[in-house]
Amino acid sequence: MYLLSHLWPNKQVLDSAGVFSVAVGNDPTFLATRASYLLNLTGPSMSLGTACSTGLVAVHQACQSLLALECDMALAGGVSIHLPLISGYSYAPGSILSPDGACRPFDAAAAGTVSSGGCGVVTLKRLLDAQADGDTIHAVIRGSAVNNDGHEKVGFTAPSVAPQARVVAEAQEIGGTPPETIAMIEAHAAGTSVGDPVEVAALKQVFAKSQQPCAIGSVKSNIGHVDAASGIAGLIKTVLALQHRAIPPSVHFATPNPALELEQSCFYVPQQMTAHDATRGPMRAGVSSFGIGGTNCHVVLQEPPVLADAAASDLSRSEHSGRPCNLLQLSARTTDALEQMALELATALEQPDAPPLADVAHTLRCGRSARDQRLALVAASTADAVAQLRKPVEAQSATPQRLAFMFPGLGDHYAAMGWELYCLEPSYREQIDTCAKELAQHRRGDIRDQLFPDKDWRHASARSIGAEATAGKLDMRAMLGRGSSAPQPDPLEDPVNGQVAIFVTEYALARLLLSWGLRPAALTGYSIGEFVAACIAGIVSLKDALRIVAARAALIRDQAPAKAA
Repeated sequence: MYLLSHLWPNKQVLDSAGVFSVAVGNDPTFLATRASYLLNLTGPSMSLGTACSTGLVAVHQACQSLLALECDMALAGGVSIHLPLISGYSYAPGSILSPDGACRPFDAAAAGTVSSGGCGVVTLKRLLDAQADGDTIHAVIRGSAVNNDGHEKVGFTAPSVAPQARVVAEAQEIGGTPPETIAMIEAHAAGTSVGDPVEVAALKQVFAKSQQPCAIGSVKSNIGHVDAASGIAGLIKTVLALQHRAIPPSVHFATPNPALELEQSCFYVPQQMTAHDATRGPMRAGVSSFGIGGTNCHVVLQEPPVLADAAASDLSRSEHSGRPCNLLQLSARTTDALEQMALELATALEQPDAPPLADVAHTLRCGRSARDQRLALVAASTADAVAQLRKPVEAQSATPQRLAFMFPGLGDHYAAMGWELYCLEPSYREQIDTCAKELAQHRRGDIRDQLFPDKDWRHASARSIGAEATAGKLDMRAMLGRGSSAPQPDPLEDPVNGQVAIFVTEYALARLLLSWGLRPAALTGYSIGEFVAACIAGIVSLKDALRIVAARAALIRDQAPAKAA
């Protein structure tokens, strides 16, 4: 609209900037690709257009891209801007616009909708990835579906009951969420005399057998019909409801529209804030968005997963991070600029609305350009980070450095080495478990029983570290049994256990570093470390290396001199 009404008629602008530049800068079909360019997004990037359902259809498409592994994170949303920004309209009897400027979905006095402008965007990730990354999860999308009316209606702009019912039922089927488990429906309802009854009729078909009450509402009663952004607006409203486990009331509602016959269904329009009935299980809600032309979309959501208890979370996670500490990386062109940056970051972190430290660390690492003067620090909390940032800066020059992995042999090993990494780092735990399963073919007993004595490694998690820290069991001397009145024998003193444990630990640690993007220019090792270096270098396979190390350890134990009686 802006392009057509303001720029194309302006010959001076077209002559000075050029038709191509004006089109690329203002054509809405370039919106998604421009965002990808500015934010360096490399996954599928597309601008959709399905009229009023655009925003929610974009969410559905983003979910499909995540499920297809086309991307690991997606931005999805919708935008609608009406020009001029300040304007009005003349009511015409029989039109879809309200005669008094109020939108009253489901109400007996509903007589039309109100157009408005707005935009909304949400960030989506696969649930397991979000949990592993320690992200704040506002809600979980259980299922989504899209279809079209075809010609099952009286006209191109008219809605249709059967297709709307099918898309709602399909989304519920995909999400494994029967109608009786849905506590709330955020409807597309715009307060029109045709659209609202059709939508309710479709919902009645899907929920015909449900005996559980289900609230229906529409954010359009609050903000009007934001056209292409209406679906994303409804989604955001629903996410907030799920976060607070509460059903919000509908404004501009007094008396149910008799044409809807709500009394013959499980649906009701809430008139006050209502807490979710916990006996029904997790709170679930559906969001509908139907576009003129017939593209229908429905999404089923569920409240976010329960977070770990506060005590374990505080000790095992650093402000929503999956790790107990975070690495902060700063860089600038000069030492003075770097010091000023550190002080400004410290001040920002002291503010009440400061973001989680893990988010700050991620932005510094991935969203900032690397300069010549650099500063890196490891912080366990925001207060720790502030204290370090306010110390005199000791900058490091960004001269190229070659990285080498060095793998030692026997001597420095100890019981429970790597336990914290096993609990906190899925990649490390996966490598240890893989090695243990392979070693089971070449030795007696599970190496994890000797590597982590007195540890419940079968149920290891971040909460394990939190509980042990609370009990004071992470002290190194306590782990080794040193300094106590009754020292416990170290199972790693047996070469059959110790040598294998060293290999497994060093191999898992090397793989963890590689997963973080560290690429060594050289590998070197001593004794057992030589086998790890050869394995990481690809000279010998993991299976062969484990078989050799297990056999070598057994031979060394068998050749040990007998002790005197």
